[in-house]
Amino acid sequence: MSTTTTVFEWLRAEIESDRDQIAAMTPADYARSAVDTVLTPGLAIRSTVHACVYAINHAEAGAESTFSLFARPLSAACWRPRDDVQASLLSVLLLGVFTTRLASLPADPVLATLVGLQAIPLAVDLLHAIAEVAG
Repeated sequence: MSTTTTVFEWLRAEIESDRDQIAAMTPADYARSAVDTVLTPGLAIRSTVHACVYAINHAEAGAESTFSLFARPLSAACWRPRDDVQASLLSVLLLGVFTTRLASLPADPVLATLVGLQAIPLAVDLLHAIAEVAG
């Protein structure tokens, strides 16, 4: 069997798996996927902040990063609520940078609004951390 045949078989299996997952999705799943797609840059920044806090505080293998507004940005056995708070406060610091001239937001109001929307995950992150620590 050639390598090309193996690759094609693997691709076919992946596509079939994707089709099965799509067929099992509910309208709520589609809505979550759409929100995550629109907010991808902000979600990537949020997950990066959490990964940096994890690397500084723990530096252990086994953490899983997620790029979804509806899931924790980082999942690890040693992750503590205070780590969430620390990462969320750094997210707020990044939000502050967006309000300065350093951010150089676009002059076009539509583009500026789009960039502002990308900051939503950073704001939601703090609210999520406070709710988790409080309850």
